[in-house]
Amino acid sequence: MKGVGGVFSLDNHASKRAYDINPENESLFGFRNKLAMYALGSNHYQLVMGHTIFSDRLYEAFKDECEFFTIVRDPVKRFISHYTFNKAKKSGHFKNEMAFDDFLTSKEAEDVGSFYLRYFAGIERRLDLNAAKENSHKFSVIGDLNDVVGFANNVSERYGIDLQVGVENVNPSLSTSSKEITKEQMERVYELCQKDIEIYNYIKSNFHG
Repeated sequence: MKGVGGVFSLDNHASKRAYDINPENESLFGFRNKLAMYALGSNHYQLVMGHTIFSDRLYEAFKDECEFFTIVRDPVKRFISHYTFNKAKKSGHFKNEMAFDDFLTSKEAEDVGSFYLRYFAGIERRLDLNAAKENSHKFSVIGDLNDVVGFANNVSERYGIDLQVGVENVNPSLSTSSKEITKEQMERVYELCQKDIEIYNYIKSNFHG
């Protein structure tokens, strides 16, 4: 967050479409990171938002003129919601056709289970648990999805703005809920999310709202 002006949103679908026609050999999140750098460097936007992985280079370049905030969610709930949402939707990127048991043994499940590890550790120190914890302290505010109102109030008070948090990507189906998951499946989910749970608990113990 910085300066004055409008909002720049790193739209998931638009950035994925642009990435697909991008000739450079880089990751999707590396591409999104460059879009974020452009937006932060342009001085046209007060708020830059979207899904992008932490970057030491981006942080060092803009830490004196920007503040960073994010919101997290219980990793196990997030994992199940991710599967259910992508299983239920009719089309689009990350559409998933796998049964839950098959998903639990897939590479995608490993990626979903290490979501916070990848996002907070960053591009330069990939999958480094200590880096993920260290980088969490570079955010001015980290909220919890369990208390969205508290997060919005915290941001509003800190920056003197009226932040209204809307609801997007509402899960179109609850066909796979925690009540329907077997003990063995849930144990696998916890195994996949082990490091993310550690990061989430670390953040909860160091941030309040």
